[in-house]
Amino acid sequence: MKRWIKILLGTTVAISVLVAGILMLSVDVNVARQVGETTFLYEGEHYNLQKFQHKRGKRLGGIEHLKQQTFEFKPLASDGVYAVEGDDNQNFLFITYGFRAMKGCYVRDGVEIPMSGAVTEVYNNYSQSTTNSADIAMFERIVKLSGEMTEFMVDGLASSQRKFYFAYDNCPVAAHTPGSIVYADGNLLFVKEGDTSYDPEDWWSGTGKGIVITEPDLLEFILANSWALLPGSYED
Repeated sequence: MKRWIKILLGTTVAISVLVAGILMLSVDVNVARQVGETTFLYEGEHYNLQKFQHKRGKRLGGIEHLKQQTFEFKPLASDGVYAVEGDDNQNFLFITYGFRAMKGCYVRDGVEIPMSGAVTEVYNNYSQSTTNSADIAMFERIVKLSGEMTEFMVDGLASSQRKFYFAYDNCPVAAHTPGSIVYADGNLLFVKEGDTSYDPEDWWSGTGKGIVITEPDLLEFILANSWALLPGSYED
C-alpha cells in the first residue's frame, strides 16, 4: 500500500512539474504575442503596427503594461516607448523590448505615411538618412533609370543588394522603397522593388532583373554614399 502511495505521489509531482512547465511556456508565448500585437494603446490613442524607417527620438516611458504578473523578469534600461525624431505630434512610436529583442514601429490610428510626393529625405534600412537636396536629386536619378533589363542570379541576394527608402513631404518616416542597388556579375544594377525573387528552398539565393548602372557620376555617387547604396558583397 505504501509503495502505491509513493508511486501515486511521485506521479502527481511529475504531472505538477509538467503542468507548471507548460504554464510557464504559455506565459512566455503570451509575452511575445503581446509585444508583437498589431495594435498598441498609448495614452488613450490607438497605434497600428507598420514597418517604416526612422530615427529614434526621446524615450517617452517604460513598457510596464506588457508585464505579466505571473512571469517575473527584469526589463532592460533601454526598454520602452520612443518617439520618432522630427515627429512633434507623436504620430509615430517605436517600441523596443529587450526580452527576445522584440521591437516594432507603430502609426497613430488615422495617420497615413505618404507614399508619393516631394522627396525630402532618403533612408537606408539602418536608420541612416540624408536631407541634402543634391543627394536626393541623385537618388531620384537612379530611380528614373531606363534601358535594357539585365537578368541576374546571385547566391547571396540578401547581402548583394541595398534597399533605400523615400520620405515624402517632410514626413519624418519613410515606408516606400523604390528599389535597391544590387551587385551581380561584376556590375551594379538598379533593381525596382518587386523585381527580385528568392529561391523557396534557399532563402539566400535569388534571381531578378535590373538596369546596369554605367554613368560615371552615378557610380561615383554610389561609392561615395556606400552607407545607403553599396551592397555588402561589392568588390572594389
